[in-house]
Amino acid sequence: MNYEMNQLSDLDIFFFYGEKGSDLDIETQSDILAGIIQKKRSLFYDRQDSSGIPERENNPTGFVLEMSMKFDIVNWIAYRNTKISDGSNGTPDRRVAVSQNSIVITENQKGETDVNVEYIPFANIKQTDRIVVPS
Repeated sequence: MNYEMNQLSDLDIFFFYGEKGSDLDIETQSDILAGIIQKKRSLFYDRQDSSGIPERENNPTGFVLEMSMKFDIVNWIAYRNTKISDGSNGTPDRRVAVSQNSIVITENQKGETDVNVEYIPFANIKQTDRIVVPS
């Protein structure tokens, strides 16, 4: 589900994060948004890392910018997955799967760069079948 920017930046998400009955989808999207729009080493609740996309402002658009932005986003989400709950001991699984191919970076009419991150929450993944490859 896609939420509006004002919903994702609501302070209630920060203050009531992880409360029983809170919406896991909106918390996950809010986490990812915060990690993407913050400068590196500036997240107030985890100063270890973020993607650092704002540091690329006013850089010329091109292949290198797109590739490095995708790498930084995927790298940060992989780091995030190691620091949050994984679904064990009754905690919600907050991890997400993302790939550089699932991140779309486009330039809009105003010359601004739009970043679209498509991810799959681990909490929604259901293993149905297994493939066995004979040796």
